[in-house]
Amino acid sequence: MDDWGWGGMPLAVYRRMLAAAPADRRIQEMIMTTRHLTRLLGIELPIIQAPMAGASSPAMAAAVSEAGALGSIGVGATDAG
Repeated sequence: MDDWGWGGMPLAVYRRMLAAAPADRRIQEMIMTTRHLTRLLGIELPIIQAPMAGASSPAMAAAVSEAGALGSIGVGATDAG
């Protein structure tokens, strides 16, 4: 396992945070799910840009992706033809 946990947090700090509140299982589950999602998607931050048709652009999606989150391009209002 690497030395980094959720959102770039050092793994030791991440583990201490989990141990500090063992009674609140929902928070622990949320953190573990978030960590799994960020690793699965290959992103650093648990942020997914909404694909806003007409408001988002490839440049915006690229900037979000370069910042460590998941950028999206809205294509719902585009014509397939």
